[in-house]
Amino acid sequence: MGADVEIPVKCLPPHDALELFKKKVGEIMLGSHPNIPELASIVAKTCKGLSLALEVIGKTMACKRTIQLWQHAIDDLTYYAAVKMRFFLF
Repeated sequence: MGADVEIPVKCLPPHDALELFKKKVGEIMLGSHPNIPELASIVAKTCKGLSLALEVIGKTMACKRTIQLWQHAIDDLTYYAAVKMRFFLF
């Protein structure tokens, strides 16, 4: 099942990307630790405005309750975005 037509997808501007990510993470999680909003901002920036990534990763992070898990996610996203994904996205 190949695709015959390419459909360009625009990335969200930074503010909208962060708002979408925060919506998926949820207010309870964002308020559960004083460092999580800052870490959420870093994760959202790493998603480069890609709405599907923001939604999926936001839902995944909604149950991550420790700073260590958030930092681990940032480390993984940064590594894969820098090393692996650049060949697919850019």
